Amino acid sequence: MLDWTNKKLVRKYHYSNINNDRNCIKSVNINGRLYDKHGVDCATTAVALEYKVFDPSVKQFKTAILVGIARQNPGDFIVNEEQGIEIATVNAMIEPIMKFEYKNRPNERIIYYILLSYVLGLPVQFVKTASELRAEGKDLTKFNRIQNRDAYNDYYKDFRKSFLD
Repeated sequence: MLDWTNKKLVRKYHYSNINNDRNCIKSVNINGRLYDKHGVDCATTAVALEYKVFDPSVKQFKTAILVGIARQNPGDFIVNEEQGIEIATVNAMIEPIMKFEYKNRPNERIIYYILLSYVLGLPVQFVKTASELRAEGKDLTKFNRIQNRDAYNDYYKDFRKSFLD
């Protein structure tokens, strides 16, 4: 059993699909018929915190990695990678989705591929259009979107603006 009161942060890794093309197609069942639904998948950020932790059972330090995830709210229109990293880091510390223990420090590529494969394996969740949110009775002013615009058609224009500001 690791002694988490005696730990040292060694390195922090992150992977995000914010800048990737997240257009995708998902089959949906409406009234017994299958339809292809086109949309933009929510942005996801994964953070891995690598700690050096003392293990009293063997009286030596081990490497422990805690992984946290942050996903874009389907109602939000504008994404921010720094905010995603911050939320995923907090989630890794408070409520990690994965924990790995190693005797020796692992290769950085292995950690990157673990984060990548987890994000790729998450189910598709589309960014919702203004029409979808209104149909659910949601207040559009509670999300970071421009009013009276279709999220899917104008996604890339606003995404590009967020980097130019």
